[in-house]
Amino acid sequence: VIDLRNISLAQIFQHIRFAAQFFDITVQRHALDVKTGFFVQLIPGSHKAVVLAAVVCHIPLEPLRIEQFDAAIFQTETVAGNKCYKTSVLKGSGVLYPPTRFREDGAFMLSFIFTAFPRITGIYDAVNLYRQADPRTSRSVTQNVKKIHCDDFFTSTGIITEKMQKSFSDSRCTCDNKEEYLQEFYLKTCHALINHFFRKLWRIDETALTDLTEHYKWYYGMLSPDNLLRLRQTDGDICDIDFSVKKLKSSPLLSVKVKNPSPDFLFSCYEQTMPLFELVTGNPENCKDMPNINSGKPKSGFVLKFKGQKAIDPRIFRAVILLKKHGKLSKLPGFILKHGAFAYLKIKDMKNR
Repeated sequence: VIDLRNISLAQIFQHIRFAAQFFDITVQRHALDVKTGFFVQLIPGSHKAVVLAAVVCHIPLEPLRIEQFDAAIFQTETVAGNKCYKTSVLKGSGVLYPPTRFREDGAFMLSFIFTAFPRITGIYDAVNLYRQADPRTSRSVTQNVKKIHCDDFFTSTGIITEKMQKSFSDSRCTCDNKEEYLQEFYLKTCHALINHFFRKLWRIDETALTDLTEHYKWYYGMLSPDNLLRLRQTDGDICDIDFSVKKLKSSPLLSVKVKNPSPDFLFSCYEQTMPLFELVTGNPENCKDMPNINSGKPKSGFVLKFKGQKAIDPRIFRAVILLKKHGKLSKLPGFILKHGAFAYLKIKDMKNR
């Protein structure tokens, strides 16, 4: 899926080359004789397009039948470009892309499922290439956080909720446990609020943050004990926090101490996925316009020191806090947890290659 805003024809061809390279890898893995053709197709009513591949080959695996009310679908709702729809069924459903810019893919796809009750088939191999813009040069909707984006998120979520509740009373509904299905939706929404919004805390204006916090508290309060545990297992660093900028500035989870931070280091700090920190420096003039700068004594009881010359992994603060929350590791010094977190992320990246 590519975003057509501010993109050149050369960049579109670059996407096609990336897609071609991906299919070469897929072909080699399955030892298939394949002919491919690539083209770009607009997504109606959207600023997005899909780089599509016409593939002529024999796939040795049988396709997977997916139940319409399989809660795992919530984990794939945010991407529209990895799904193909039968045109006649889609047109017959009357479902259109919503006029929103956040969670619109989920609102479209789930509305279609809840309205048309289609047959859903999955395939085993990934055939979608998603390119994320570099935040240094581009800020997409999912990288900036404004009140209008929050409103769009809740409009899309409202569409999903309405269609879902309506589908429960339809005679075609095959959902055996509606409460369990709703629980999965609440959990997915909590995940989305944390990862799309709260992890970008320093890019949220306070009005938007107030609305987000109120909605989050409602979904958080609807979670069963089991699902609350699941939320803490994935987002345990910040999921139980009261997201008030005033409170977070006065009691951060982490104090990052650095003498003369470079621009690259500063940028990487505010790209961190665990934003509940303060930057402690004796040279605050180097950090002009940066939020939560402290030139005095650290406000948290957990201090990490950095040289501040190079950019750091944007996941490091989160990894350190999760290690700190681990019972057996909580009393270790900060420098040991910091190096342990770097080692953990390096090993994790090696396993994912």
